[in-house]
Amino acid sequence: MATWDEFTTYVKANYTISRDDGDALVLAFAVGEGRSQLLVLQRAALLNGAEDWAVLTSPVGPAAKVDLAVALSKVGNMVVGGLAIEGDILVLKHTIPLANLDTNEFERPLRLLLSSADDLEEELVGGDQY
Repeated sequence: MATWDEFTTYVKANYTISRDDGDALVLAFAVGEGRSQLLVLQRAALLNGAEDWAVLTSPVGPAAKVDLAVALSKVGNMVVGGLAIEGDILVLKHTIPLANLDTNEFERPLRLLLSSADDLEEELVGGDQY
């Protein structure tokens, strides 16, 4: 994969898309025990559009309901993802370059990000929010 279009073609062929905004895709995953987890894939272009990256974002919960010091300490030991606040939502994010991207360089971080965001959601806000 090398471009956003090639990347989204792969994603659309392998996943169910809940929403497609052109520069963003929203996917919903069943994660077990009746729980679900959203994942947003957004395009990020560097060097005046010469280099495509994908930003993977999964919501954790309302930022106001989360002890941010506890959240940061939990994320500090994770291999994939960093915390951010978007609007009023605490999210777990990971960014990948698309040039020369192997499938496993997307698939494995995607799974880790989803499971980590879902675990954080359960631990920090007590249940399925998104």
